[in-house]
Amino acid sequence: MSGSNRVRFRRILREAEGYLDLNLPYNALEVLGRMKDPGTFRGHKLFLSGQALDALGRYDEACPALEEAADLLPSDVDVWIALGACYRHAGRLDLAIGTLERAQELEPRPPLLYRLARYCRKHWESNGVSKTET
Repeated sequence: MSGSNRVRFRRILREAEGYLDLNLPYNALEVLGRMKDPGTFRGHKLFLSGQALDALGRYDEACPALEEAADLLPSDVDVWIALGACYRHAGRLDLAIGTLERAQELEPRPPLLYRLARYCRKHWESNGVSKTET
């Protein structure tokens, strides 16, 4: 990949992040669509695309994009957190829990433990497990 493409792709990724920060996921997807062959930026493109798709409620597209991003960026805790949130939005608490456990292993954070505990509680409640059994 040429140096000019790297600079261009970094700009596109920053622009997409900005749109996501402004809660404009359609704009983020439009900008990311300009990256035809992202090369080494593929994981970051998938991460941002997955976040945009999640924000639009398109979980059947968002989860696979974030799963592939996690495969490409296995040490990026933010990718794992986004994937866990996407699984939760899609109603897959079992997968959300495992994903947040992975994020917690990578980088222990108290807010992650709190989120993980909330997901576990919802999962147990949805499976008929009472508080006294846990």
